[in-house]
Amino acid sequence: MVVQVFRICSQFKTDRAAVSAIEYALLTGFVAVAIISGASILGGRASGTLNDAASKFQTSSSTAPGAAGTAPTAAPGTAGGGGASVATFRKP
Repeated sequence: MVVQVFRICSQFKTDRAAVSAIEYALLTGFVAVAIISGASILGGRASGTLNDAASKFQTSSSTAPGAAGTAPTAAPGTAGGGGASVATFRKP
């Protein structure tokens, strides 16, 4: 029994294909971990940036003249309306 175990183990010493397969598997695992960690870091940063831009866009669109819920007090070009250079935004 012990002799058979030593014989099998000695075959693994001379078999270089198994060693190469293990090396490639480890290398593939390390590359996969690097890609996953990089994607999660960049994904978190991109998500934060997009959420920040969305909140700024919502804030600026809700305070624009003619936006929903904010009616202008006077028409442009009239007294108190801001003159002809003020643009009014209308929802389509």
